[in-house]
Amino acid sequence: MLETNTALTAEQKLKLLVANRPWETEPNHAEWIDEDTDYKCRIVRHDHFGHLCGYVGIPKSHPLYGKHYSDDEVENLDAHGGLTHSGEDQDDKDTWWFGFDCSHGGDLSPNMLVHLIGNGHTYTPDKGSDVYRTWEYVEREVRELSAQLRMEDNLSNQI
Repeated sequence: MLETNTALTAEQKLKLLVANRPWETEPNHAEWIDEDTDYKCRIVRHDHFGHLCGYVGIPKSHPLYGKHYSDDEVENLDAHGGLTHSGEDQDDKDTWWFGFDCSHGGDLSPNMLVHLIGNGHTYTPDKGSDVYRTWEYVEREVRELSAQLRMEDNLSNQI
């Protein structure tokens, strides 16, 4: 008799545990110019963990250009989980990026979950489970961050 291997992979187990998996059909990357602010916007899926990250790029003329995300001048900017990135664009030295990630407590990172399941950890989805932050959610957060950055620019030009 031929024996078959019935052991499930971590990915297969995740599919059984989590019925709604929007990350499987969402894009991994997008860039656009926000119509309301004229700032560069970007969403990128984290290579390793699979969660989304959002970014807004501002020009050199912006008063927050060159500021670190933890600087006092930036503390009133609000994004999901708080800002976790600031820096110059490798290809465009005239753009400074502020960004956030969706890998905080309460966030579901799909590949992290696969890793945990694959290493024998149990996962029971319920109302208290971590939430996957969808593309639509991250896009709203990026647009809101862009609006906040435009407001900061407008306020500094009034002084």
